[in-house]
Amino acid sequence: MDALLDLMVTGLRSARERGPVSGVDGQTRDPTPDAPFSARVWRVSLDPFVGKQAFIRVWSGTLRPGDTIRNTTQGGDLRAAHLYLPNGRDLTEVGELPAGSIGVLTKLPDLHAGDTLADPADPILYDPLWLPEPAHTVAIHPAGRADEDRLGPALTRLTDEDPTLHYARDPQTGEGLLSGMGDLHLGIATERLAALGVNVTATTPRVPYRETIHAPAQAQGKHKKQSGGHGQYGDCHLRIEPGEGFSFRSAVVGGAIPGKYIPSIEKGVQDAMQRGPLAGYPLQDLHVTVLDGSYHDVDSSDLAFRAAGAIALRGALEHARPGLLEPTRHLKVRAPARFTGDLLGDLQTRRARVQGIDTTGTVTTITALVPQAELHDYSAALRSLTGDRAAFSVTTGPYQPVPDHLTRKIIDARQEELTQA
Repeated sequence: MDALLDLMVTGLRSARERGPVSGVDGQTRDPTPDAPFSARVWRVSLDPFVGKQAFIRVWSGTLRPGDTIRNTTQGGDLRAAHLYLPNGRDLTEVGELPAGSIGVLTKLPDLHAGDTLADPADPILYDPLWLPEPAHTVAIHPAGRADEDRLGPALTRLTDEDPTLHYARDPQTGEGLLSGMGDLHLGIATERLAALGVNVTATTPRVPYRETIHAPAQAQGKHKKQSGGHGQYGDCHLRIEPGEGFSFRSAVVGGAIPGKYIPSIEKGVQDAMQRGPLAGYPLQDLHVTVLDGSYHDVDSSDLAFRAAGAIALRGALEHARPGLLEPTRHLKVRAPARFTGDLLGDLQTRRARVQGIDTTGTVTTITALVPQAELHDYSAALRSLTGDRAAFSVTTGPYQPVPDHLTRKIIDARQEELTQA
């Protein structure tokens, strides 16, 4: 460790040698103790005895106990009552933090990694921290009711301490998804949850498939009920066509359907789109046109036409050649060039569409479009293929048709899932 520190002192440039530090608005700060104070929070942690600790890098000026500083990222002023220098797990209280220092502020709950701190009289805002996008995701399930109640605060603590962790709930599957840099990263995260008293099970996330249509079709939807007094009557004819995104329009002429009922028909169509005809997945990429219909002066209502719209869409879907869609991901892999053949062979087994191969020196970068369903174990596979000498990133891709030989398998699995639910 001493040799490493000596090398850093002799081989790396000091802040003064690098010159002024620039903010996002073009302002600059000289990295000297006499300049206006500015710093960045680069890490936060929660200590059970001390509370929240914010680790800061002082870029310019000098911070002293009791100084008022401004959080120019979040807004608002705060007072730094005590200043510390980290020494392993211990904190040493000091009388000032001059430019170049790495210090710790305590008991300031509103600070987050990436926040800029500055002198209120001369504020500056630095660029946000660059953080890599998550590359691996698991679904987490609390082990019991008590774990479910404690999960939210524990996840807030984890994601606050480690901003490369992301948590979200998938609106389609309802699963809580924890994303990070790889399977080892997420394994450590679940262990940290256990240390906080929250036991969870991590599983492969369910794939949020969608459904669509491949041919135009028409159908009539009629909703008619009579049970004494006012009845219910709504009647509409719809045409559906494949297309990008969702659109709805009316081509009704002659007052066959009063205009006030058209929005109700659209609501009925959107209701029916939540459950497709093949496997009950939501529908997308659908253009709907109301062609004709009829109404009753007394019995027609918004509710009746909403029901009629749903009936008409379900009827049209039977003749529109419905198909399954699966989500894909844009994958970028960087690895030593000698592993290119192994990486391409592995991607071929994952139904990937390779979009580019770029070799610079001894490093090859492969970009590909890969179905999400084929990437759940990619982090471990890549580590095995390259001896942990590769890195990859994943971003959201478009939905693509599911191959015919997999469609039946997915539908059967979905039907079993719905039966058990």
